[in-house]
Formats: sequence, C-alpha cells, structure tokens
Amino acid sequence: MKKKLIFILFGILLMTFNSCENDEQIIYCQEILVLQKLAVNYFDENGNDLLFSNNPEFDVENISIYKESGGQKQEINYGINEETKSISIHLNQAPEEIFFIELEPNVIDEIRFEGILDDTRLPCEEYNIVKLFQNEMEVSYNNELSVWELKK
Repeated sequence: MKKKLIFILFGILLMTFNSCENDEQIIYCQEILVLQKLAVNYFDENGNDLLFSNNPEFDVENISIYKESGGQKQEINYGINEETKSISIHLNQAPEEIFFIELEPNVIDEIRFEGILDDTRLPCEEYNIVKLFQNEMEVSYNNELSVWELKK
C-alpha cells in the first residue's frame, strides 16, 4: 500500500512538471511608449541643403512640427542632429500618421508616412516607416545618410 501511494504521488509530481513545459517563448513587450524616429532634411531642386548649409534658406531653430486633432495643434517633439544634418522627429508607433512641418509662417508641408509591422518584434507593435509623402508626393530616402529628403 505504501509503495502504491508513493508511486501515485510520483506520477502526479511527474505530470505536474510535464504540464509546465512549454515550447512557446514568452515575450514581454515594453511597458513604456517606444517612439519612432524619423530623420528629415530639406533640399532644393539642385540638391542644396536648405536647413544646414552655411547660408540656410530656413532657420532650423524656428521650425514647428505638429499634428492637428479636433482643430487644435499638438506639438511633436523633435531634435536637431548636426552630425547627420537632419531633423529627428519623435513619433508614436503607428502604421500611418499625418503631421505638419512649418518652416516659417505660410510655408507648411503636410507629411504622411506609411509603416509596416516589424515581424521580428511580434507580438510587440513596432513599425518601420517604408514610405513618406510630402504634400502627397512620395519622398526619397537617402540610405547613406539615413535621412528622408524633402524638397522645396
């Protein structure tokens, strides 16, 4: 009887350990908001830099970047990257977004991006920006500088 009880307890214990085995890896997504960074710069038709040249056409310090929601402007945080000569815009993770860059009063561009979900990060939602549009015109990406090149 004692051997039978030990055998039953051992079987229950073995089943308990086997039921905890799981081949699926548990992935924890970050609890904090991860922002997308979008690096842009402005050039004229001849490829001249309009923001970071010795004599820029627009003052990079006076640029305003914002979204519109319910008729209100919501400022978007950005930084100036002197090394890559670009504006680094900090955006929420999204498959698509529209925002505005105001270079100076009455010089405003509507910017729209399209992103795809990065399957290497599933189930966490992180998007890679794959297309960028400036006033509905597709923008080219400079792989060497890692900058989207907006035109004026």
